[in-house]
Amino acid sequence: MDSQEQREYVEKWLVKVFENAGEKLPEYELSGHDVTKLYEMAQKQVAKERRAEILIEDMKQKAKEYRAEGKRLESVLDEAGCSVKHLSAEAVRHVATLATIANTLNLKDCSSTSFCLAITELTRKRAENELKLKEAERDVELLKEDIRRAILRSTNHKRLLKEVSDENLSRESLLKEKQKETAFLEQKSEQYQAMITSIKEELKENGYDPTISHQSLLQDAKELKELQDQLVPLKAELASYQDLPPDLDLARLKIEEKRKELASH
Repeated sequence: MDSQEQREYVEKWLVKVFENAGEKLPEYELSGHDVTKLYEMAQKQVAKERRAEILIEDMKQKAKEYRAEGKRLESVLDEAGCSVKHLSAEAVRHVATLATIANTLNLKDCSSTSFCLAITELTRKRAENELKLKEAERDVELLKEDIRRAILRSTNHKRLLKEVSDENLSRESLLKEKQKETAFLEQKSEQYQAMITSIKEELKENGYDPTISHQSLLQDAKELKELQDQLVPLKAELASYQDLPPDLDLARLKIEEKRKELASH
């Protein structure tokens, strides 16, 4: 039996088990491993039920045979003049009770020994049946527990699947935004590249000198600043000379006065 046939067999068997227990089969989802395990359990349970049915059918057949034998014996007793009709009502009840018990216990005769042996055997079988019943109940409980775990795993799997699906949707949305942003940047890059090319061609047509660039202007400004810094002390020295009189003698006199001022300080 392939996996699909096993799954169908298990599904039908689970429906039957829960219906017999008076319960509704809950929603579930089974893995391949769960199906295999439940299929094995179902096979064992069905085999037990089949053996019980065979035993019941055997008992029914024996009861039928015993009733036929009772009728035959009744006919023999009638012919011998010992018919049940000649017994008192109480005796008839006792005979009927003994006959019913004998049929139930599958006795060959109604002796005390047969009754004792049959009752002992019946007690033994009852103990065996009670043990089998407990095993069957335990198997059913184990089966229900396995089904509950399978349902729980299925629920967890569905939850994880939903989380993964939601995460994938979020990632797809983010990816689409990134793709749009990338496409926008590529478009802008192409536009800027076209603008740069156009500006270069326009500068070239207008006689643009590559030496007059931003970098070269910065370098010229730096050199100009250095020259200006060098001019500051020269300008100060020049200003001191400009304060002197144009006449050389007066200039010497002015210098001598400054020296005296400095000496007095």
